Amino acid sequence: MGALTSAECNRGDVELTARRMGYKAATLNIKVSGATAPGAVEFALVTVPMDVPAVVVEGQNDRLREFYERRSSNNFGKYLDGDEIVRRDPRLLSDLLRTIPGAVIGSASRVQNRVLLRGCKPTIWENGMKVFGAEVDDVANPSDVAGMEIYVSWAGLPPQYQDRENPGCGAIILWTRDH
Repeated sequence: MGALTSAECNRGDVELTARRMGYKAATLNIKVSGATAPGAVEFALVTVPMDVPAVVVEGQNDRLREFYERRSSNNFGKYLDGDEIVRRDPRLLSDLLRTIPGAVIGSASRVQNRVLLRGCKPTIWENGMKVFGAEVDDVANPSDVAGMEIYVSWAGLPPQYQDRENPGCGAIILWTRDH
């Protein structure tokens, strides 16, 4: 706040108010005589607690952006989101594939199944990374999967998921939840 000079003030009472965000405004009444310059004026401002409304941040897991984009535009794949997976309540991920045309589920061991898509072992991808030598049941538990894409052949399979070592075979792309 600037200083007042006697030339700038009229004689009589003057009301000065100081305001600052987060503080209660303070007002002082001073008497100005005009004969002498006013002295320094000090304000003691008191902080005011403020209620701030709750902030809710909503967003989409960026990792799932690919999944949702393809689900809305690619009719070649079969897409299961986390809600659908929870609703179906499978014991193993391979159990979700039993309703997929072209998928054959067989026993691979006591705890997992072997999956073939149109007679071919699909390439498994998790969060965009190729999983080598595993069955889908080895990769994740159903409760950990936020999205699952199934392509029974290369038709509609995004180029980045076409495995040159497994040409023509389909793919299962898993997107896991952030825990």
